Amino acid sequence: MTIRYSIDENDFLIHQLYTASKSKRIKNKRLRSQFVVPIIYILFGLYGYMTDRPVLMAIFIAFAVLWLLLYPFWERKRYVNHYKNFIKENYKNRFDKIGTITFSDEFIITKEEENESKISTKEIEKITELKPLVLVKLKDGQSLILSKDKIGEIDKLIDNLKELAIKLRIDYNIEENWEWR
Repeated sequence: MTIRYSIDENDFLIHQLYTASKSKRIKNKRLRSQFVVPIIYILFGLYGYMTDRPVLMAIFIAFAVLWLLLYPFWERKRYVNHYKNFIKENYKNRFDKIGTITFSDEFIITKEEENESKISTKEIEKITELKPLVLVKLKDGQSLILSKDKIGEIDKLIDNLKELAIKLRIDYNIEENWEWR
């Protein structure tokens, strides 16, 4: 099956945020960032309590609570901005170019202007279907990003990819409710 596709900045952003949300290292980092600072504030608050300074205690406890409530919103936005800047710097030459991908039982052949690559289907690690994208993750860590709204025969492609996943005995994950949090 051969399809025409293009990728824009938002497709890259969704891919990066999805990958980050599944990374154990980033999950642990985000969890530490969310709770280490409030713990320090609470310790300072306990110091204020122990030294009979209730105002100092109240201030630090209030900072801890504010951090726990507001930090997740700030952090999400920080990751989005970080990845937007990363994408603009590293992928700006790949936006909105029309290419083709051919899926067969043996190979995936991608063509974009002067570039062409041939990837063995044995290199596919898993396929993930999000609401706006289909991600074909390769064993080397790269992914083919397929935007559902830019592919005409998306239902046919999805059926083809499901069949390919069964033949290769790899995971085909449907995560249409995924969102960046």
